[in-house]
Amino acid sequence: MNQLKSTTIASSGDKDIVQKLLNEMILENGLAQTFKILIVPKDIDALMAVEFGMAKAALTNEKSLDKLKLVAPKQYSKLTTLTESHEKFLPVVAIPNLAQLDKFSFMSVIKEMQMKHQGKKLLKRLGFDSWEDIDDRVLEELNT
Repeated sequence: MNQLKSTTIASSGDKDIVQKLLNEMILENGLAQTFKILIVPKDIDALMAVEFGMAKAALTNEKSLDKLKLVAPKQYSKLTTLTESHEKFLPVVAIPNLAQLDKFSFMSVIKEMQMKHQGKKLLKRLGFDSWEDIDDRVLEELNT
């Protein structure tokens, strides 16, 4: 990890969240703060940034690595996993906060997807096993 000191790490998502995750993953005090973070649109783009020399490393997920292995095995073979985090991120469904929008009806459709064969197939295609309601306590734990 010391070889990455002061280098660029590519990742999708919010820069502050990426920095927080790097701090948790890298136990060497202060090392994560030396990284320059290149924010890209998707995880696969973070991996491509390494290939094209725009970044020295990528912070990504296993599904993107698996996808890279299928579509670009030569590039995949050049990569080494340095560290892994605990499963942490939960995808969310966000909708506009409009009075005329019945969010409970919308959420019931989303939840029912996992109960039907076609819905399960669509969820799998999106990379999800199921949907769960989360309460304020869970959100608070994720933010700490």
